[in-house]
Amino acid sequence: MPQASSGIGDELARRYSAAVRAVASAFALSSLLLVVAAVRWAGARPRTFKDLADETLGRAAPDAAPDPVLLMSLWIGVAFLGLGAIYFRRARFSPLRLQAVAGLAGAGGLLETLQKTTALVALVGAAIAVIGFASSLLTGLLGDMLRAWLISAVVLAYAYPRLPAWRRVVEAADDAGAEAGPAAKGTFA
Repeated sequence: MPQASSGIGDELARRYSAAVRAVASAFALSSLLLVVAAVRWAGARPRTFKDLADETLGRAAPDAAPDPVLLMSLWIGVAFLGLGAIYFRRARFSPLRLQAVAGLAGAGGLLETLQKTTALVALVGAAIAVIGFASSLLTGLLGDMLRAWLISAVVLAYAYPRLPAWRRVVEAADDAGAEAGPAAKGTFA
């Protein structure tokens, strides 16, 4: 039995580090896009901190006149993705669903579910940053990218895996599996 728990511990460490790398990579991408947008914004013409504050709060007019329907569609998409990522993670990490996954696929399947869900939510966070960057390119306003980066950072912070929580979930799945024991022949339990 100690070898089985050691194997699960190794898999837990491996999948946890992969999930952390996914979230960190998405954060690095969104930060890189923010820096690129800031360099582009600063190089266009001399700007002040007041200009940045006005843009971020939505009080500044864009340099060019982009299609307002396209811009509104992008921001509705950002809102949809942000709220959808939170709902998706909550649904996939619900205790009843995790218990069912552990019962059907064991601890390995449970860890796979935790890793994939975290990676998918991190991907959504990166997509939010890309949409903000596109909006910033269309308008020439750094405030668009800054708002999208903040939303992306919140989604990524929400998605960041917590090792003690993952450990508790796996231990609970192992305990439930040990308590259930083998079902009597001919039963559906």
